Amino acid sequence: MQAHRQWMSRAPDERFTSMLDMQEFKRRLRDNSRSHVISSRGLNVRPVEDDPRALQIKGYGNGLPAAAPTHWSFGQLCSLASPGNSPASYFRETQMPAPMIADCLNYNLRFTRGVEDIGVLLTTNEDGSVNELRSVNGPNYGRIYDAEVVDTLVEKFGDGVSGQWRVPGEFGKRVTVTKDNTTLYASDRDMFVFLADEENRIELPNRRAGRFGSFARGFFVWNSEVGKTTLGAGFFLFDYVCCNRIIWGADQYTLACARGSGFEVVEVKVSGRLVVNDLATKLTACAAGHGISQTFELGLDPLLASGELVQILADWAEERFPLYSYHPSRHLPPAKVRAFLDLVLASLAGS
Repeated sequence: MQAHRQWMSRAPDERFTSMLDMQEFKRRLRDNSRSHVISSRGLNVRPVEDDPRALQIKGYGNGLPAAAPTHWSFGQLCSLASPGNSPASYFRETQMPAPMIADCLNYNLRFTRGVEDIGVLLTTNEDGSVNELRSVNGPNYGRIYDAEVVDTLVEKFGDGVSGQWRVPGEFGKRVTVTKDNTTLYASDRDMFVFLADEENRIELPNRRAGRFGSFARGFFVWNSEVGKTTLGAGFFLFDYVCCNRIIWGADQYTLACARGSGFEVVEVKVSGRLVVNDLATKLTACAAGHGISQTFELGLDPLLASGELVQILADWAEERFPLYSYHPSRHLPPAKVRAFLDLVLASLAGS
């Protein structure tokens, strides 16, 4: 489902129809970026005078220029200052004025957080007009620029469209790559590439019902130079990819990941042919010992407490997403809406 999630969630400007286009974008971003290691006390958050909702991060005593935080780096900065006292989600949901947010963060940076070195990544527009604070990490964060990963992929596999390894087709048939069906994704936060060789298939005996069958080969590569995820790659065999980029018949999946600070590599080999589209069925299969699965943590407490399921690879978990309910807040909600919200809150209590 990894490819499908990427296909489903990426905005149009994060979709590329060629590895060469992605390479140009990532090189430009890297060339305009620079890293600094400074003291956590050398950061000052201040509101922008002509915008009541905007913030600037400026250094003092270290030559760090004023920079606007991105959505991602703002969350990192809040966690750095004090995750319990200054959660980014609270600032966003309450739409707190920028001067109040600046006061909260500055206080926590000075009095709650201990003095330590931190690494920051600044990016400047090509005309030099705007600085962006793109990430806040530890001082020893082993940053791997997305451009370096993309350069290696282009060197090995070309443009990802015309060579042997390219954006997969649909149901085994080659298609013209567009932004609607591409599997090449990148933003200022991360990158994800899915390439496949569907022509040189591997013949295997006893594939189905004792008959020969064939597999195509595919791989994922992902990275984030700002710390959203670690550098990783997945290699696998598969039957085909459908129009919404779900991979059918995936087998012999091998995962390799590198930690940002130590570049530790972990490989996990998974072999299985079970394909489901229902969460309950997937969890039942896992509890019965048929394999491992990546799934939402919500609702797993009883299975984990009983020992039917065991969490593995906790350090490699993906980004956590909060659960929201959107409804008009200026009026009293209807009784059925209130009852539904109370039911959800009661169900999630203690989760």
